[in-house]
Amino acid sequence: MTEELAPGQMTLVGLSERDLPALDQAEFADRGPILLLVHTRDINKVVKQYGNDPRIVQIIEAESPDLPPSGGPRLIREMIQSGRIRNAEIWLHSALKPLRFMAKIKTPDLPHTYPLYRQLRHFGFETICYRGPKWSVDIEPFPMLEQFVDRHKGERCFVVGNGPSLNKIDMSLLKNEITFGSNRVFLGFEKWGFEFTYWGMEDRLQVEEYLGEYEEGLSDSITKFVPFDYADYAKFPNACYFPLMYGNGRVFPDGISFPAFSNRPGMLYHGFTITYSLIEIAALMGCSEIYLIGVDHNYGLGAKKLSMSRAGGDDSTWSAADAGVATHFDTRYTTQNKKFVKPRPINAEVSYACSRQWCGMNGVEIKNATPGSHLDVYEMVPYEDLF
Repeated sequence: MTEELAPGQMTLVGLSERDLPALDQAEFADRGPILLLVHTRDINKVVKQYGNDPRIVQIIEAESPDLPPSGGPRLIREMIQSGRIRNAEIWLHSALKPLRFMAKIKTPDLPHTYPLYRQLRHFGFETICYRGPKWSVDIEPFPMLEQFVDRHKGERCFVVGNGPSLNKIDMSLLKNEITFGSNRVFLGFEKWGFEFTYWGMEDRLQVEEYLGEYEEGLSDSITKFVPFDYADYAKFPNACYFPLMYGNGRVFPDGISFPAFSNRPGMLYHGFTITYSLIEIAALMGCSEIYLIGVDHNYGLGAKKLSMSRAGGDDSTWSAADAGVATHFDTRYTTQNKKFVKPRPINAEVSYACSRQWCGMNGVEIKNATPGSHLDVYEMVPYEDLF
C-alpha cells in the first residue's frame, strides 16, 4: 500500500538503463508523481519512450557528483529544499538475487546502481529504498569513500596480508601506525596487543559463508571496507560499502581495460586480491608511503587449485589440506576444513604492477617489507629498518 502523498509532493526515482523496464511493471503504476533520475548513455531515447508517461513529472539524466552541477541536479536540489520531493527510491527490474555461495539467501543486485546511490546520497538522502518486483529493501546510511579522501595525507601506512611471515617479525611495532588488514587478521589482535585501524574484505566466499566469524572477531571501533554488493547482507557497524568494479582479466564492465587503479571515491577496481583494493583505499586517503607486510604470495598449491591467468571459475575452491606449505599466520585461519576461492597470482601481479606505476607517477612510495615474499613487483625493504 503506497503512502498518501501530500498535494504537490513527488518521489525521486533512480533507474539505470538496464532497469528501465521496471517503469512498465504494474506494481509501480500507482506510485504517484515521480521525478525520474536515469543513469543512461542515451537520455534522448528515454525521453522519447517515457516522456509522455503521466506519472513522470520530468526526466533528468544522472550525473556524477564529481562533475560541476548542471541544471538537472540544481532543479532536484530546489525541489528537495521546497519539500516537493520527500524521499528517494531506486527501482530494479530484477528479482532478488541468490548469493553465489549461499544460494538460499537472496539480496538485491546492487553493484550497477552505485552511481545512482552515490548521487542520491549527495542530494542529502540518507536511507535509500530499493524496490523490485514484489520486494523492497532499505539501505541504511553509511560513511562513503568521500569521507576518507586525504584523511592521512602525507602519512605512511602498512597494508598487512595474512601470510605466515607475520610470525617472523615484531608486529607490536605497528601499534601506533596506520594499519590495513583483511579477512581473519583479527586472529592476531590479542597476541599482538592492538587492533588495526582499518579492515577490508571482498572475497565472495569469505563474506558469504563466514560472515558470523567476522562479526564476532571485529570490534565496532574498526572501520570496515566491504564491497557495495553486500550492503544489504553484511551489515557491519562502522562500515563503508565501497564501489568495486570487477573485471574478467581483460576489460572491466565500464569499458576500462584491465588492469586499472583508482584513488577516486566514485569507483575502485578489482585486482584479484583484497590487498590491491586496500592499496587503492590507502592512496585515496592520501598516504604517501605504503608498506606491505604479510604478503607472502606463496600458496603451495598444485595447478588444479591455482589459477594462473584465467579469471573465471569462482566455484573452484581449496582448503589447507591442498597446500604444501603453511598459508596463513595462524592455524585457526584454515581449521575446520575452511574453504577459499583459488588465488590468481599472475592476475594479481599484473594489478600490483599497475599500482606501482600509478604510485610512481603520483609521488607515492609503495614497498614490500614481507620477509621471504615471492612478490617481487615492488622494491623489497627490511621490515626492521622502517622503525
